[in-house]
Amino acid sequence: MPSFHRRRRASRSSRLRIGAYLIIRNIIEDYSLDQMIVRLFGKEGGLLLDLASYSIICENNAAQYYPDYAFNHPLFTEVMRIYSDAKVSSFLHSITEEHTSSFLNGWNYKRNHRQRIYISYDSTNKNCQAGDISIVEFGHAKEDKGFPIFNYAIAYDQSNREPLFYEEYPGSFVDVSQLQFMLEKAKAYGYRNVSFILDRGYFSKGNIEYMDDCGYDFVIMVKGMASLVSGLITEHLREQPGMLDQVPQGLRQDRARTGYMSRMLPTGTSISTTAVRKTTPKRRKLKPILTAWQNCLLPVR
Repeated sequence: MPSFHRRRRASRSSRLRIGAYLIIRNIIEDYSLDQMIVRLFGKEGGLLLDLASYSIICENNAAQYYPDYAFNHPLFTEVMRIYSDAKVSSFLHSITEEHTSSFLNGWNYKRNHRQRIYISYDSTNKNCQAGDISIVEFGHAKEDKGFPIFNYAIAYDQSNREPLFYEEYPGSFVDVSQLQFMLEKAKAYGYRNVSFILDRGYFSKGNIEYMDDCGYDFVIMVKGMASLVSGLITEHLREQPGMLDQVPQGLRQDRARTGYMSRMLPTGTSISTTAVRKTTPKRRKLKPILTAWQNCLLPVR
């Protein structure tokens, strides 16, 4: 066939999907993320922003599909250059822990440390078959497929709806043992006027005492079977006339398991398994307050 009849594949689509790109670009500019990334990665900073956009828009992070995304979306790279999946893999491999820590330091430095904020902290884990990775270990998998796992967690500013920092740690570590390291990291980033919102996976006497000693206010979901709270729940039930009589004797001996007890209470009454700690300069003694809506057991109105 004559060469002038041959048609080459276009380097870019004739129609670019720009809607989500415009939103992401505005967010990047508002937070000066482009300047932070370029300082760390130079000209390749645009590629990192494109990969972040790709993972958000396509809900995918496979490098082999990135060129297809780049074909019909605007890009942050110079002259919207499309990189191959091999380049994407080598670029991601070149990112070091120093890059990560430098970015997190810069990001948290720009936050308002004078404002009182509420930090919500939670973690999860993922199965991994990627081979010899130091943090991948066997542990308590959320979705057990028989593979080793790694844990990762994020601290989120509930007040301003902004992520603050994230952590990754070995799969054999349980959530309850990681909390104190997170509290130290938050302090190192300069957060002092903060309170914490935590899942029940971080509930332990040691963690509560540690937060109390540090002077932090916190809200944490309690474990109904924990000896630390079961006695307090039973005590508050006794203070409500007739409440304890409606709980079967077997459940009372079961350390007042709140999940069952809440179903045995009269209609319109609820138990909230939340431990709240309010710290004052003159009073540092640990005293969790169990609440049901407001004060342990109150009729729902």
